[in-house]
Amino acid sequence: MITLELEQGTPEWFSARLGIPTASRYKDIVTPARGDKSKSYMTYLYELLAERMTGESADGFTNANGCSGETSLSHTPEVLTSFFLR
Repeated sequence: MITLELEQGTPEWFSARLGIPTASRYKDIVTPARGDKSKSYMTYLYELLAERMTGESADGFTNANGCSGETSLSHTPEVLTSFFLR
């Protein structure tokens, strides 16, 4: 795991998050009840790929999940990569 010491909300922090699945969007990967692939997982995957390719964020807003994710941020690209490739 890579840990970065960045102040939350700074341009460097946003840049470090580009193209990386975050805890606030976990519901867009798997369903909370059964752990099945979410109906929106491909859309989220495309958003992440676009962020990696363009270097720009697809998110233009903050929601309640994003606010709670600000305090419990978790990056798990290896787990999610294996999930998407099942």
